[in-house]
Amino acid sequence: MKKAPGEGTGPTADADSRRNIAGRVPSRGERDVLQQAASPKGSFTAAGRTRAGRDIKASGDVPLGVRVQKDTAAVMCASHTLTIERRKVLLDGKERAKIPGSALAVEVVCTNHVISVVADKKPVLNVKITE
Repeated sequence: MKKAPGEGTGPTADADSRRNIAGRVPSRGERDVLQQAASPKGSFTAAGRTRAGRDIKASGDVPLGVRVQKDTAAVMCASHTLTIERRKVLLDGKERAKIPGSALAVEVVCTNHVISVVADKKPVLNVKITE
């Protein structure tokens, strides 16, 4: 009698050349192959939504975060803070760009020492930063 899949069929081998058993937790010194494939060279993402329904999405090659307070969002990127208000964008407290108050989606990309902001698929800011 043939057994149903998963019923006593034995362990399965991972595609990894080390022949790890699937589901095995690597030791502290090993690199997890699946994790490497999911985030090559360290990509980070964060998101939030303002009270008015504006979606804020951030991504980049440095650790970052999004903090929303009422209708304002703050994106922390490296050692800089990008504040997205209803009609303007501030970088480290200084106004750098205007955005439409009706914008429903704002995307922030922090990569290669550049911060780019797109509101409703229209570029509004592209600025080089220093660490």
